[in-house]
Amino acid sequence: MKEACHFNADGSVDCRYSATVQILTDAGRDRVSRMDFSYPEEDTFTLIDASVRFPDDPAQPPMKAKVDVRTEPNPYLGFSRNKTTSLAFPHLRKHAVIRYTVKHRYAAIPYLPQVTRMLAFHPDAERLDAYQMTYTAERPLYYRAQLTDQFRVKTTRDKKKIEVTLVKPRYENYINELPNGYLRTVPYLQVGGSLSAQDNLGAIAKKYNLILRQPLPPDARRVIQSLKGRPAAAQVAEIMHYLHQRYRYLGDWRASNRGYIPFDLAQIEQNGYGDCKDLSIMLTAMLREAGVQARPALVERGLYAMPLAIPGATANHVIVQAKIAGRIEWLDPTQYFYAPGYVASDLQDRAALVFTPESKVIVDAIPVFSPRQEQRVERNEIFTAEGQATIHERQVRMLGEELAALFQAERDHGVESINLSLCNAAANENAQCRVERDPTRYQLPDVYRVNIQAEDRHALTRIADSRYLYLGSPYPTVWDDFNRYRREGGLTDIYLGEPRKLLLRVNLVGQGISAAIDACRLRSRWFDIDIAGEKTTLGYRYSKQITIKTPWISHADIMQPAFQTLVTRASHCYDRLNFIVNAPGVQAVQP
Repeated sequence: MKEACHFNADGSVDCRYSATVQILTDAGRDRVSRMDFSYPEEDTFTLIDASVRFPDDPAQPPMKAKVDVRTEPNPYLGFSRNKTTSLAFPHLRKHAVIRYTVKHRYAAIPYLPQVTRMLAFHPDAERLDAYQMTYTAERPLYYRAQLTDQFRVKTTRDKKKIEVTLVKPRYENYINELPNGYLRTVPYLQVGGSLSAQDNLGAIAKKYNLILRQPLPPDARRVIQSLKGRPAAAQVAEIMHYLHQRYRYLGDWRASNRGYIPFDLAQIEQNGYGDCKDLSIMLTAMLREAGVQARPALVERGLYAMPLAIPGATANHVIVQAKIAGRIEWLDPTQYFYAPGYVASDLQDRAALVFTPESKVIVDAIPVFSPRQEQRVERNEIFTAEGQATIHERQVRMLGEELAALFQAERDHGVESINLSLCNAAANENAQCRVERDPTRYQLPDVYRVNIQAEDRHALTRIADSRYLYLGSPYPTVWDDFNRYRREGGLTDIYLGEPRKLLLRVNLVGQGISAAIDACRLRSRWFDIDIAGEKTTLGYRYSKQITIKTPWISHADIMQPAFQTLVTRASHCYDRLNFIVNAPGVQAVQP
């Protein structure tokens, strides 16, 4: 594959791509059965040549590809005018060789004088035998890279040309990884006309401030007037709720290449919707009108963010930094919830490019949140005949990722759907389940309560005539997953969710409970675990608390002997939560 891109003085970019692809397997034939090239309507895409030849039949001349050009369907929650050029090659079979050359002129992005480009080599089912990428410009280019020894980077003395060459074949693909495994570190190169955040984004910051000087829509101004005299935190909560009610999240990219630039405030009001930059600019304007310090910020949204090498190269989302009662908060008006002091997990632990009122661009950081008592569960199980049980469960859910997910799920699927999910989680085979819980609303509460009462028809598993198995820690546990990872040669980093504490207290009522849970206290830089149990006059009770101290565990950490020791000891502790119950029925016993 050979690629070349030239950065033009007007901000547009001209690229030429040439590739030779040979099919080695039947699966490879399916992979290239149709080749799609997607591009915005404002760009110019030209197919120079596309054909297939057959080395096993030299007499067969190359056959031209069938070409289809169409407008793409609108994306989810948005409008666009993107186009796709598709290639379909006739009579594809193993060993066939596809060749194509295309030219793509990328239109200039408004207010972005310094073009940036990101080149990343993610795992792929295709083997890359040869590759060369060349960047050129009329002015000096700068790059930052994290590449393996498979690549070589050369620059000219005047810095107007950067050449990336693959020096040996590359094949890297991943299968059978854990579902929460991700490859966070991939070879990459970022290139641009400057390494300065101000050079790259200063014109955009200035345009944002011009929009922020526009008058607020009348209804938004009325809301701000009604909030005068109230504490800043209360004003922010009302403004967030107002935006959520009045403007829905919907992107409009028709016949425009706005890049990072929002619509004017009056246009957003007229539309009644907007994407992240539109809603964030309106939020910033309303907060400033209310006397709250607020500044737009560009971030990379996702479970993990790449290092900030060239500012702006990876940004894909706009939020707002606000100073509320002396404390910095990060507000995202595109979320379906608002939680004072809380940032969603896909925005934590990353750099943010903040636009000041003076149109300066400063690099700030959104922190990862510290462990908190996120969920507390008190559970009574009264064993009845034939391995059944009556369950009373009280949950206290604290502000965090899991509570936000519950509110989002109810919004998407409805109250009864979530109640059924809660019942199924509380009982192996639920019957006559009743859920009482606090109502959901836009602003997440600090504490959310759930009460569940159910009959579990399969609380215990029969293993003999009058012997049953109680599973306080059913397979597979997270420790089983880590053992499987090491056994099968896992390579990815594992995402655990945001740091949090989970506490479970269980009171078992019944006869013949043979539990003897040893006290377990484990400490590490990844997890803290506390398990204890004791007999009672009516049965047995135990508690389990796990503190997840980091959102990620790297491959290198998982392979450490210290981590394997933790997994082995934790597995032993969890196994003791599974025990035999003899003749579990009780008569007239209350918890």
